[in-house]
Amino acid sequence: MIVGAPGGASYAGIVQGGVYTFSRVEDTWTETNKLIAWDVVSPVRDDFGRSVALDGNTLVVGAPRADGAEGSEGEGAAYVFIRTGDTWTEATKLIASDGAGGDAFGTSVVLDRWRLVIGAPGANEGQGAAYLFWWPW
Repeated sequence: MIVGAPGGASYAGIVQGGVYTFSRVEDTWTETNKLIAWDVVSPVRDDFGRSVALDGNTLVVGAPRADGAEGSEGEGAAYVFIRTGDTWTEATKLIASDGAGGDAFGTSVVLDRWRLVIGAPGANEGQGAAYLFWWPW
């Protein structure tokens, strides 16, 4: 089971959000991992874990308040993790090719085998946008 906690994890004094993984043995659920964004430097909450999508061994985590490459606030991002056994490894960070501050890219994520759709409700001056990615990301 995967649980997103957009305000629930901190690292070095930065409240960035996190994703918790759980496994079940008989009737008992046990936390197995806590995943965080590996590149957070701003003290402002990125909302990592606001959205999550799991398909097989691939997990996508939205962080709609993450800053953009040029420092634009709230551009958003999505992080892809790959599971091998019980270990989750960061694979890549996705951003919108035309992203701008306030886009909130990563507010929603949907993963279906080779296709990934990421929502950005603030894009296009608030009209919103959906971005389609095909494997390999």
